[in-house]
Amino acid sequence: MKDARYAKYLENIVSNKDLVAFICEEADDVKRFMNQMHDMKLLVNIFHVVQEHSSTFQPPHSIERYKCVPALCSARQHAVM
Repeated sequence: MKDARYAKYLENIVSNKDLVAFICEEADDVKRFMNQMHDMKLLVNIFHVVQEHSSTFQPPHSIERYKCVPALCSARQHAVM
């Protein structure tokens, strides 16, 4: 997001649950953490990060595709006018 003033609009659109995630580097840690969260009856987002060298990573889509959320674009246009 180019202007942090618009972050509150995005945060209102996206669920609070989706704004928080736990990231694990090891697959065993993911399984162990998922089991603990299940036992405690908690729903959380857990991601497993595969270690790759950054020079070999090719994103599936260009970042340009995600730069403007429609609700934010219209809010930005109204703020500029």
